[in-house]
Amino acid sequence: MLFSKFNKTIRLLLVVTLTLALCSTSAAYSKETIVELHPNLDIDSLDPAWANDTLSHEVINNIYEPLIRFKGSSMVEFDPGLADKAPSPENNLLSKDKRTYSFPIRQGILFHDGTALSCEDARYSLLRLLFLDRPAGGPSFYLLKPLAGVLRTHDEAGVIQINFQEVSGRITCDGQVLKLALPKPYAPLLSILAQYSQVVSKSWVISRGGWNGTEETWKQRSAPQKENSPLFDRANGTGPFVLEKWDRAIKQVTLKRNNGYWQAPARLAKVIIKEVQEFSIRRMMLARGDADISSELSPQYEPQWANVKGVRLEYIQDPRTDAFFFVFKISTAANNAIFSGKLDGQGIPPDFFTDIDVRKGFAYAFDYDGFIKEALRGRAVQPTGCIPPGILGHDPTLPKYTLDLEKAKAHLRHAWSGAVWNKGFKLAIYYNSGNPARKTASEILKKNIESLNPKFNIEVRALDWSTYLAGVRQRKFPMFLIGLMASFADPDSPATAFLHSEGMYLKFQGYSDDKLDSLVNEAAVTPTLERRSELYGQLQNMAHDGALQMYLAHPLGIMALSKHIEGLKFHPIEPGVNFYQITR
Repeated sequence: MLFSKFNKTIRLLLVVTLTLALCSTSAAYSKETIVELHPNLDIDSLDPAWANDTLSHEVINNIYEPLIRFKGSSMVEFDPGLADKAPSPENNLLSKDKRTYSFPIRQGILFHDGTALSCEDARYSLLRLLFLDRPAGGPSFYLLKPLAGVLRTHDEAGVIQINFQEVSGRITCDGQVLKLALPKPYAPLLSILAQYSQVVSKSWVISRGGWNGTEETWKQRSAPQKENSPLFDRANGTGPFVLEKWDRAIKQVTLKRNNGYWQAPARLAKVIIKEVQEFSIRRMMLARGDADISSELSPQYEPQWANVKGVRLEYIQDPRTDAFFFVFKISTAANNAIFSGKLDGQGIPPDFFTDIDVRKGFAYAFDYDGFIKEALRGRAVQPTGCIPPGILGHDPTLPKYTLDLEKAKAHLRHAWSGAVWNKGFKLAIYYNSGNPARKTASEILKKNIESLNPKFNIEVRALDWSTYLAGVRQRKFPMFLIGLMASFADPDSPATAFLHSEGMYLKFQGYSDDKLDSLVNEAAVTPTLERRSELYGQLQNMAHDGALQMYLAHPLGIMALSKHIEGLKFHPIEPGVNFYQITR
């Protein structure tokens, strides 16, 4: 008892000390400085050609700018960006056959280092995104699909499967007009470019050892390491904010105003984005005025904000799907998540989840309603597939798994010809630290699975975000829990990411199915909405019947804001906070 009290006292002292340190540094902030808090700020990379997660893109999108932007809160209308017009048939910048797009690049815009923006910078930036493709998880497939007809530059064996000259020749500069020539029409292209066409300085990147844009050096740089990129922790964009510092040790990013910004300088002189894991500290910092925004991610803490003076809550309905994913080919290299690596009661084999009875047993063992009520306070709906509400192909009438422990038990009795039930198993489930909803989901699954048979054993472990992402990419985890916010306002975004073997998640899972691939490809180019909807229904039914993934929630996001914050606008697709229009 004395030891327990001593530990509690020490922990309290540490929390108070950290609180005082955080508050003392923020007390000196001026009205032109804004502080945003995250429970986890383990950013993956600041390179637009590498990053494909919301934490990284919040920072990237305040430093770099795309060719075009979404218009207001619309997901289908566009405004100019670094191109001074968004292509359309009406302005003749989109050809009648809808294959050639023209983007007149604005003149007189400067990068943060003072060099002038050119069409060649825009072309080079798109080529970097296309060709600096990593084996799994990168954003390259967004442009590879419409421009090359494939999702990866290399096949599973590492063999190049595109013609560099042919594909690069589809992106050209005619004076200061950037042109994209597609082999066939692809309706979501503008939506993709509004998210994934951030322009970097070609000369700046090359002078720091980056790719020089040639085929020969591209072949040498395939499957790049993120830390080797000159844009990993440095930046040189045209946007309203300049990267002052990314302190990876304390997980804090500092941005400063770009006083030479081509529109008008931001109203804020400085933006500080920092990690504060303890909710009580985040709450106190907003209450005291030492911070301005807290990105809570989960509604779990919603009641604790209710009586905080000077703070309001914003509810954000993103087109997002959260799910558990089964890994079919688990890596055995130095992997303690599978313990013995055998189906001997002390571990699992690397192909454990290839048995559909194992997958269905897990799917029926999860309490979906309980998770939504407990972890998300009812501010979510259970998905019937990977396509979120508001996007073509979402159908709430499709079948879904529900908690049924008898069915779970029946499937696990049959799994691996009875060996799973008779011998038992042991595995680890990971979640990213600072995400209480994912911790709760993992614990619900652990509790219910272990209740079926005393020989079943699941350990729940937490990892920092970047380490977690690396483990997912390397197939180190038997299962992983993650969410996807649609990257563009078309069902091809979630369908490709979730259900194509070269898309993000099936690639992570180590699973492929020619029928799924064929349906995803057909649905993307089918001209009629009715037929497309039918195809997406077929895809989601196939995923359900095969129990490929466990869809947990289409959640509602929550952000706590100081009431003096003005000008903050949210877009359904764009991740994080756009600080440009904000005042405090």
